[in-house]
Amino acid sequence: MTAAKLGFDIPPGLTLEKLWEYLYASSERFEREKAESAKRQAEFEQRQAEFTQMLSDSHKKWEERFEHSKAEADQRLKEIDRILSKTTKLVQSNGEQIGGLHNSFGEMAEHLVGPGIVSRFAELGYSFRGIAERQHKIPGKKGKTSAEVDMLLENEDTIIAVEVKSRPRIGGKKDDVAHHVLRLERLREHRAAEGRPAKRILGAIAGAVFLDEVKSATLAAGLFAIEQSGDTMRIDIPEGFVPQEW
Repeated sequence: MTAAKLGFDIPPGLTLEKLWEYLYASSERFEREKAESAKRQAEFEQRQAEFTQMLSDSHKKWEERFEHSKAEADQRLKEIDRILSKTTKLVQSNGEQIGGLHNSFGEMAEHLVGPGIVSRFAELGYSFRGIAERQHKIPGKKGKTSAEVDMLLENEDTIIAVEVKSRPRIGGKKDDVAHHVLRLERLREHRAAEGRPAKRILGAIAGAVFLDEVKSATLAAGLFAIEQSGDTMRIDIPEGFVPQEW
């Protein structure tokens, strides 16, 4: 997969490290645009509340003046609808743009992680011929996708499911560690339900930027932490670390 296929205009001749820097800068831009979108949403909700309050406070007065001010009231309502409609479209447009940018982050991150990940695990004694599957979908109820694995490494007795993030996070609804643990549980349950041969299922999270507390949480959950280091990837195995099996 080339950078061009990912939809990025990246100058030729850049090293992998520079590509990671580009990815991180894009992630920062994503955060800013998301914050701006949230601000616009808050302004939209505040304006809507103000308009609602204005209408409520003015309702009695408008009733008294209705016969001679109906035209003026109708005009005000039309202006309110116009402003709300415009603001709603703006918020929706920003949401779609941010969603597309997030998907591009995932594609580019996988493009950078993929080439060296098999070699990194080989250094730890895990033998894989290559990436068995990208974007592996785990079916749920009624044919819907229950979860999705960014990269799946598989051999005769072991599976390693890798989640790729530009900057992994923990806490709240965006806890990448907790989400990946749930993803691994669903992968195990789905394989068992299909009657597939039992295998060790391990997990890993790869990222361009790992904060110390995020890395600690990743290792504490028994997941491999795969970090960008210069032009390659690094898997840090601290003393006493034992990967969790699902």
